[in-house]
Amino acid sequence: MQKTNIPRVCIDSSICCNGDYNVQVNNDRILVMSKNLETYYGEYVGITKLGSNSAKKLKASVEQMVNSGMYDQ
Repeated sequence: MQKTNIPRVCIDSSICCNGDYNVQVNNDRILVMSKNLETYYGEYVGITKLGSNSAKKLKASVEQMVNSGMYDQ
């Protein structure tokens, strides 16, 4: 498996209306990913590649949210 130093998220910019999980972008960087965006650049396609540091941060955030009962986020 190839290592990555920069997290990557795949989006489909051809979907700019009626997307299921939408993404706002600024200068090739994702600002917001949400189901509740009225204006957005594209739709998240469900593929993310993380480096080990990013994966650890995500794991800690998810664990904290679950432990706090934040199941609807």
